[in-house]
Amino acid sequence: MVRFPKAEIAFSSAVLLLIAFLILTHSVALAADPPTDISYEALYDKVSRLISLHKENEAIKTLNAIIKIAPNDSQEKRAPQGSYPLRAYALLGDLYYKQDQLPEAIFAWNKILEKEPTNAKIQALLEKAQREQKTHTTFTHESTRHFTIKFEGAENRGLYKFVLDTLETAYGEVGRALLFYPTEEVIVFLYTGQEFFDVTRAPSWSGGVFDGKMRIPTKGFETQTDPLRRILFHEYVHAVIQQMTDRGVAKTGETMNSSVPVWLHEGVAQYFEPFGSKNEGRGMLKALVQQKGKEGIIPLSQLQGSFMGINDPLTVRLAYEESLSAVQFLVGRFGIWRLKMLLEDLAVKQDIEEAMQSALLISYKEFESRWLEGLE
Repeated sequence: MVRFPKAEIAFSSAVLLLIAFLILTHSVALAADPPTDISYEALYDKVSRLISLHKENEAIKTLNAIIKIAPNDSQEKRAPQGSYPLRAYALLGDLYYKQDQLPEAIFAWNKILEKEPTNAKIQALLEKAQREQKTHTTFTHESTRHFTIKFEGAENRGLYKFVLDTLETAYGEVGRALLFYPTEEVIVFLYTGQEFFDVTRAPSWSGGVFDGKMRIPTKGFETQTDPLRRILFHEYVHAVIQQMTDRGVAKTGETMNSSVPVWLHEGVAQYFEPFGSKNEGRGMLKALVQQKGKEGIIPLSQLQGSFMGINDPLTVRLAYEESLSAVQFLVGRFGIWRLKMLLEDLAVKQDIEEAMQSALLISYKEFESRWLEGLE
């Protein structure tokens, strides 16, 4: 048997105790004062990657971790107006809102307004969420594998079943055409009356809205399901385009990828409407071309932003007819698979000029010129 002198044993024990003490005190120091060399940009890059992979819950955890450590961090203190936690709160608000977690979204946006009370964009988002929270208090919901539909009352479940069945049909038909099936659940709100306009602040001519969620006014459709079917297909296609082209963290409050021109969004949505829509809806456009030639046609470059600000019904109608006509021309001349390529390229390039050159092998200007020639 090997024997160790008592002095050596005592010395070894002391060393072990010292090491344990140093480890313990270092751990406490880390907990009380996080390291000051944390790369916030690296953390935000991680958030962006998680969102692009549709891992929103993990992104939320990362953002909450940023908020937890930021107030104690010297890097954050050097940032103008505490931009690091405010940026995290802005992204949290968007993610919570997207998941329809309104109280959490409202809390996040209020935290921003505490530091930036004049932030008009955040104030608008907050007010909209508060309107929704007030309206949706009595809503119930039904779900399928791909959709959650939220509505008020249970007296007309036949209509709500029709909506779910129609959306599942759209999921299959549009998916087969574009070879794309959304992986994220699509949330759908059905409103019975004035609630739709109270929540969305949409113009009176609007038959539905997609703002990251589908919002449909159902009053009057109880016995007229064909118009409702068209609206459901239309708004669902907006959801498809959004998921096809969304590849990261959008700007705060941005519900649709701004790199996709609205004429393309609306044209594709109309293209996939059922009941022969691909052969309808060009009466005004044809009459205008016959009377004035190309004069009076709204350039596609002026139809890249939202139509919601257009108040004149005739201008709205022309904008939608042009959108459908341009997409019909695109599919007829280049094929549906080139449309799919265009949307996929927009996801990567984030620019319609570059995406069109890549997918169609012609410039944006040349595309518009050829489309206009086809109208004559």
